[in-house]
Amino acid sequence: MKYSHKMGVVAIATSAMFLTACSGGTTDSAATADGDVAVVLKTASNQFWATMQDGAEFAGSDAGIKVTVQSGTAEDSVEEQTTLLQTLSGESYSCFAVAPITGTNLNQPLAGISAAGKSIVNLDSAIDAEAAKAAGIEIATFIASNNSDAGKQAGEFMVAELGGSGEVAVVGGISGDANSAARTGGFIDAAEAGGLTVVQEVAADWDREKALDAATTILQANPELGGFYSANDGMALGIVQATQNAGLNDVIVIGTDGNKDAIESIASGGLTATVSQYPYAVGVLGVDACRALNSGAEVPATVDAPIALVSGDNADQALASYPQPFEDYANPFTALIK
Repeated sequence: MKYSHKMGVVAIATSAMFLTACSGGTTDSAATADGDVAVVLKTASNQFWATMQDGAEFAGSDAGIKVTVQSGTAEDSVEEQTTLLQTLSGESYSCFAVAPITGTNLNQPLAGISAAGKSIVNLDSAIDAEAAKAAGIEIATFIASNNSDAGKQAGEFMVAELGGSGEVAVVGGISGDANSAARTGGFIDAAEAGGLTVVQEVAADWDREKALDAATTILQANPELGGFYSANDGMALGIVQATQNAGLNDVIVIGTDGNKDAIESIASGGLTATVSQYPYAVGVLGVDACRALNSGAEVPATVDAPIALVSGDNADQALASYPQPFEDYANPFTALIK
């Protein structure tokens, strides 16, 4: 069942979400869910973030509120992203949903937003908690899929595909990036626990061409390699190209994100699998969190966005529902919007 903005789907348990501490929105008795929302993401040039933008814009349109989404030109456009939020912070938005490029690059404008009593929702990439506290930034809620669990799912799938033995390689994003480290760490733990040997781990900066080059080198040095895990789908598709160039079509390649081009590759027999992190759902959840906060509700301090492994067995189903999730998921904010 596709998610409808007018219902709360509860197929996935939500008790863990509500055991966390709750954060309050405005206490103004005249507050409503109709306040304007600003969303600042990393870059629309990456399909993952573009799909999150689509989800946020749909949520705003469906609710009849103004939602403005802006992002940098590239995933490393730190100064540009910071400037975008600084400009938006001077406008009449009542809530800001942000996915920072680094844990601290948005802190200066966020400090001003928090001091003005406006709500802040953190999406996907965590704002550094200690730095935020020192800057007086209050984060109402953090919405993200569990990156470690995503990597774990990929690792367990790799173990099953390789029959519990074999050599694998790991291609991460930008060195030091927390999301990449959680994904690759979850994968490595599951792969090694299942009997696989990780022969090499490299960083390819979330870049498809860099991943292609890295995978080409790894394949030359490791002729018995059974598979690759990639921390995003763009790099995974570069790795698939490297295996095809080498005539090694039996090498397993697993990505992360659930982008449409990756799912299409799975359906056509290229990429083996991806762990979908439902960026569209994150965009919807972010705007709904702002609506709940704008109406004065208390919200969970953390919310886990859904994830699901997409392989040849369910790729057609995933494509049929894209960009919406093909599995039910819980939206804890629906019942909180007043």
